[in-house]
Amino acid sequence: MIAFCILAVLIAPVGALAQQSRPSSEVGQIEKRLVLPKRLPTEIDAIETPEIVVAPAPAEGVDTFVLEKIEVTGATVFEPSEFAELYADSLARAISLGDVEALLAAITEKYHKAGYVLSRAVAPPQSLDEGVLRVRIIEGYVERVVFDGDAPGGEALLARHAANLTDVRPTTLSALERTILLLNDLPGLWMRSALRPLDEEAGTYELHLTLHHNPVEGYAGLDNRGTPDVGRLQGYVTVDLNSIFGLLERTQLTFYTIPDTPEELLYFAIRHEQSIGSQGTKVILSGSQSFVDSGADLEIFGLESTGTRLSIEVQHPLIRSRAESLYIHGRFDYLNADEEQLGVETFDDHLRVLRLGGRYYFGDTLLGSEHGGTNQIGLEFSQGLKIFDESKEGALNLSRFRGRSDFTKITADMYRYQKITNRWGLSLFVAGQKSAHALLSAEEFRLGGTRFGRAYDPSELTGVDGVGGILELQYGRSVAWNIVKRYQLYGFYDLGAVWDNDGRQRSLSSAGAGVRTWIYETMTANFEVALPLTRRVFTEGDNSMRFFFSLQTSF
Repeated sequence: MIAFCILAVLIAPVGALAQQSRPSSEVGQIEKRLVLPKRLPTEIDAIETPEIVVAPAPAEGVDTFVLEKIEVTGATVFEPSEFAELYADSLARAISLGDVEALLAAITEKYHKAGYVLSRAVAPPQSLDEGVLRVRIIEGYVERVVFDGDAPGGEALLARHAANLTDVRPTTLSALERTILLLNDLPGLWMRSALRPLDEEAGTYELHLTLHHNPVEGYAGLDNRGTPDVGRLQGYVTVDLNSIFGLLERTQLTFYTIPDTPEELLYFAIRHEQSIGSQGTKVILSGSQSFVDSGADLEIFGLESTGTRLSIEVQHPLIRSRAESLYIHGRFDYLNADEEQLGVETFDDHLRVLRLGGRYYFGDTLLGSEHGGTNQIGLEFSQGLKIFDESKEGALNLSRFRGRSDFTKITADMYRYQKITNRWGLSLFVAGQKSAHALLSAEEFRLGGTRFGRAYDPSELTGVDGVGGILELQYGRSVAWNIVKRYQLYGFYDLGAVWDNDGRQRSLSSAGAGVRTWIYETMTANFEVALPLTRRVFTEGDNSMRFFFSLQTSF
């Protein structure tokens, strides 16, 4: 909320009657129009560990005794002396067997607080005549992992994930969570877990995982957030093929077009994701091709553009737990984007970009345990490289005057959802970009569309530097209607600004409201009204209320 207020103050001085120009060409950034479901890190329920009952062994005929000394055996996590604070006040005093039970529970709790949820303290049968209490620590661990159910292949990879857990002795909650979460992150897999004791005296357990595999997943969507140049109505289909090669991989195919006039926009993409090793590292290969043949009022200019993008990316989860996850990534992008007008080239950009970044997911209870919040923070550094026939500085066929292919820029974003009540919530999303150099079109910060400036067309404003934010108040509830299973009412306000190399600032803001509905189990429908507040929509020529819809189904 503080970030949003600061953003509003920074942008507010810009006048509403600033001179407007046609929205920027989106060649090279067509994929940013797609509103695909976000693939967030998999979540799991709290891991249920077997109940550990702590009780001292009976000492026949003894109700109380004077505790002179405690001997601790079996402890490797803590030094025996580290337990002294738990019983120091009881030395040289008469204690009961109930006090012994409380001491064993305190030692067990010490282990559990440190994350060793399968460990416990016991007192074996013994004589207490001399006042010496012998305590044995059973540091529990998972001895084996058993898989059953729909195994789609990749048995060797599953076995390596299992070994990561069984090698940790004694077992920690963090090791349990990381193993189960990383397994659930594998394409098309989800599983149920159960811990079962093997030998309680030895502290050994079995982790039983029941696998469920979905070989084909996908989404299809339709909305009216296109531009009049190619068509307002736009649709897409995305299909995920999971482990078709038996390697626990995912191959994703995407097709995006304008249903009314498909020849005016065609976008094809393929993405292949492969796990490497057993620590969650993934290699992602992707490529896309776009073709745009503008119609409407641009048809007389014969405006055509194409874009080709190839990428290779490596992702790795440094932290993976129920409470927080931290992913880092490195990616190399190869992009060619060109545009022609009446057969004459207007620009031909070649970008070769190395990107390094990370994304941190975490929850909190700043407003209390009943009003939890979820957060995401992303940061990425991008460096243009002079390799593979990149665009040369000062060339005449660049999309932006003085734009550079060897640029340096940094982007950042922050998202927070704050639960207010079981039905009310507040979401905030802020993002920005800062570049050290003039940029070519594909690397500019963009306002308009579904992210910032919802009342405006995609790429209504673009700039070398930029910042945007959106605040949304939500009210949702589940219902037992025949078709609709859940709905959410919302109202929003957004704003953003971009800066050019010469320091010129342009901004926009909008507000609106809508309803999201979940139909049956697989379909969502969104209906929204949005009002431009500070500038006219260029393609409409006014700032009238606008109406948007989107339909999406999963399979």
